[in-house]
Amino acid sequence: MNKILLIYDYFCTHKRICAMIALALIAGLAAMCFRLDYKEDITDFLPVDDDYLSSMKVAQEIQAADRIVLLFSLADTTTTDMDKVVQGVEHYCEIVEELDTAHWLQDIEPQIDLSTITDAMEEIYGNLPLLLNKKDYERIDSLWRNDDFLRERMAWVKEQIASPVGSLFEPMYVCDPLGFGERLASTLRDFQPETKHLLHDGYVFTEDAKQCLVSIRSPFGGSETDRNGQLVSMLKAAGKQLKGEEGVTVTLLGAPAIAVSNASQIKHDTMIAVSISIVLILTLLLFFFRGVKPLIFIALTTGFGFLFALGCIGLLRDSISLIVIGIASIIIGIAVNYPLHYVCHLRQMSPRDALRELVAPLLIGNITTVGAFLALVPLEAVAIRDLGLFSALMLIGTIIFVLVFLPQMAGRKEGKKGREWIEKEEWKGRESDNNYIATKNNIVIGAVKSWKPAIIFFAILTAIFAYHSLDTEFDTNMSHINYMTDEEREGMMKLAAMRGESDGVVVYVASSADDLDSSVRGIESLEDLIARETATGNILSEKNPADLLPSSDLQEKSIALWKEFWQQHDLRTFLRIAKEEGFTDEAFAPFVESIKCSTDFRPLDFGKDFAVSPLATILTGFVGQNATIAQLVVPQEKVAQIEQEINHFGAEMEGCRVSAFDLTSLNSRIADTLSADFNYIGFACSCIVFLFLWISFGRIELAIVAFLPMAFGWIWILGLMKLFGISFNIVNIILATFIFGQGDDYTIFITEGLIKSYKRGENGNMKVKERDKSIFLSAAIMLIGIGSLILAQHPAMHSLAEVTIIGMFVVVFMAWLVPPVVFRFFLKYDKPLRRFLERT
Repeated sequence: MNKILLIYDYFCTHKRICAMIALALIAGLAAMCFRLDYKEDITDFLPVDDDYLSSMKVAQEIQAADRIVLLFSLADTTTTDMDKVVQGVEHYCEIVEELDTAHWLQDIEPQIDLSTITDAMEEIYGNLPLLLNKKDYERIDSLWRNDDFLRERMAWVKEQIASPVGSLFEPMYVCDPLGFGERLASTLRDFQPETKHLLHDGYVFTEDAKQCLVSIRSPFGGSETDRNGQLVSMLKAAGKQLKGEEGVTVTLLGAPAIAVSNASQIKHDTMIAVSISIVLILTLLLFFFRGVKPLIFIALTTGFGFLFALGCIGLLRDSISLIVIGIASIIIGIAVNYPLHYVCHLRQMSPRDALRELVAPLLIGNITTVGAFLALVPLEAVAIRDLGLFSALMLIGTIIFVLVFLPQMAGRKEGKKGREWIEKEEWKGRESDNNYIATKNNIVIGAVKSWKPAIIFFAILTAIFAYHSLDTEFDTNMSHINYMTDEEREGMMKLAAMRGESDGVVVYVASSADDLDSSVRGIESLEDLIARETATGNILSEKNPADLLPSSDLQEKSIALWKEFWQQHDLRTFLRIAKEEGFTDEAFAPFVESIKCSTDFRPLDFGKDFAVSPLATILTGFVGQNATIAQLVVPQEKVAQIEQEINHFGAEMEGCRVSAFDLTSLNSRIADTLSADFNYIGFACSCIVFLFLWISFGRIELAIVAFLPMAFGWIWILGLMKLFGISFNIVNIILATFIFGQGDDYTIFITEGLIKSYKRGENGNMKVKERDKSIFLSAAIMLIGIGSLILAQHPAMHSLAEVTIIGMFVVVFMAWLVPPVVFRFFLKYDKPLRRFLERT
């Protein structure tokens, strides 16, 4: 502590050196900031283990997280004119093409490309001997035994080819006149969009024929809000132009559009909240300090702390999330404590005396709070690690400025009450020890008696809040912290209605390996398990791409089955009946050729040229370069059982990794991980703070005095959140660490004030002095700064304000109530503590 005063004395006589060091430090830190790349990816706040990331990637692919859905409808909602809407869609594509100078959207396909489906069918039916399984042959074999089957089948095929859409399906009948591939055709249909819609000239309309759907892919994915924002702005500008020219409106939906809407609302809410808070905070500070100079001191100090943190991060990292910086800005509410306390004391004493008075509580509070934030560094989420490091560095930079540079800026003028403070210190030594101690003991005994009713009432409330705190919930539903306009919400409801509602929960089964063939083999290995659970009703339906892309091992078996079947069945009977029904000898040439050349079949490597295969479009999101994804629909009550069975089975496999999950369980994993992380944070912070308080104060009793308010405060916060129906979520739970840091500083300053008040023999009421005024002022700033977000429309921002308002009231109340009561209690019954305080 004395070394800080020595630094102050040295710089008082070497002002130029002090200024040069400050400027050099600022220049160096600013240079480090330019090394950083800034990114916006909310997934950095999520767990980063391989299982989670692979599951998250699967979920994004299946849900088409990079897709933007455009809903076109007439501005006059009372009329229906599909042709006019189609005209609007075509005009919109022309407008977008003109506006898209960066060529972000090069493949807008407003119409369904039926040729892709036809090409995929030709590929499947051209490779039937490689794709059929035992059940397919058993079905045809049972039908063949019916003498009329072949004749009825040929008559049906003839009728289908003669139909208006016969030319579309003729390749299928030519390659498979007997219907071997009906299961494969059904599987192919399963991978078409599950929507209830109308088709008009190849355009997809809702069932009421009022809205046309067009889907486009964002080249920036679903989580990059910056460039997606530019893309969405361009699409909205085109929509505005279209409405004016054609009377057709466009609504943007999908993950990228909603993410941009969220970001836009956050910026709007933040601007309003910041504007309100700046006005209120400046008014409060000007009223309190009656001048601008203290405000400049506070601004310079917190600005240096922010620059110090960003510069040090630039020295340690190549990039940082802008979201981290935005959240860490809340740390200003904690960092402002340090210059605020110092500036408040300058009203009463000289810069040196204020420094001597505050150096101990400032350092103790800073080290404990920094330790609490460093407890975030071992966590798995990259952004939360950076958040803890950034916050700790910002507080370190702030305390350096307050203890080293700010006293030099404050000048050397002694405060109007500085002499009075010094004389009070000297009075302590002149006072008789016996009278001095007796006076203080009487003060303590009387105070404890007068506080008894309040203590009883406090204990009752704490018990009530402790009971309710056990039921505080973590909300895993991400939609509850997403913002959507009424128009977007209505559009999403329509899309959900078009898809139809399932009776069960969708479970995704992901298999990853070094190549596509091995990943498909992982899915195929689950065939018996899936068949068994389907038979018992535990699986309601299945969407399995392995049926269309079997592994090389399964293809070998399929070829053997094809040969075996035609060794037992007479091809000539089929050809005779086909001719009798009017078909030529060459009508089914591909089918006949596949039977005659069955000995030449070899397994195909579907993964080799899969990227250019028609099936690649059909199976988008289900098949990748080295991953295959199946989709099961499972009754709600059986989800956990099915996932456990598949995951257990997959854990024992070699050569590939198979796992099962659903979106609800994925969100639950987020909750479980964050809950475990913050349980660890709470325990780690508590241990770090308590141990350092014990070491700093030198007595465990004093550590308890400073620590108990934080323990009681956390119980009250959890209990109040439950009573008010407020849940933790992925956003506001991070704020818990900040509130803990605020409470830490407040209780340390109060405890230091109680110790010094006792040593100086001040009046029995131990009245609030400048340090206590600065605490209330700091709390008011934090409350106004974040509490103003209570006006926000964005759910996540609003939840931040709710937790802040509850948290700040609780920590200030605890800092004001608990330390004096506990301190006086110890002084009454703990003679060793009194002797310790007399000696120090």
